[in-house]
Amino acid sequence: FSLMQLDVVNYSSYISAYGYKPKYEDVRQEPSLPQQQPELPRPIFQATVQQHVEIEKHTWYFIECSWLRDDSPRRLDWMTPRRLTHIRRYLHDPVKEAFGDEYNKHFGKIGFAQRMGPGGTTERLKKWLSALAVTINSRNAPPRVVALTLHFLETPRLSANIHL
Repeated sequence: FSLMQLDVVNYSSYISAYGYKPKYEDVRQEPSLPQQQPELPRPIFQATVQQHVEIEKHTWYFIECSWLRDDSPRRLDWMTPRRLTHIRRYLHDPVKEAFGDEYNKHFGKIGFAQRMGPGGTTERLKKWLSALAVTINSRNAPPRVVALTLHFLETPRLSANIHL
């Protein structure tokens, strides 16, 4: 699930297939165009956790995801099962590292789920994933965070046949 496993040359080309248009590899998303020019369609990403199950003494969280463009009524929905240790190691920790000192600016007092999955873990994951989606949708996430998120959550590839 690491970015090293992404089968792409660069993050920008990977995320541009989903409508994200960064200016450069390691900077935030391109800001909205000035008002005199028409606004380009923007992708809207959502992720949440509504349920979990116990399988062979491990808790699996079902991350429900959706992606759409703000100019289309059609939506792409999918679900990805993950254990808390996977979410922490392959999504949370790299996201936190990528944001560095700016992490608290975007995630504030939203704490990530505690180790060993005590009561309240699903709710904490839901809040953290929501904050991640808000950061991505507001174009404040670096391209590598967007790429990592889409890759980790196994976002279906959009083919030329799919017009959302």
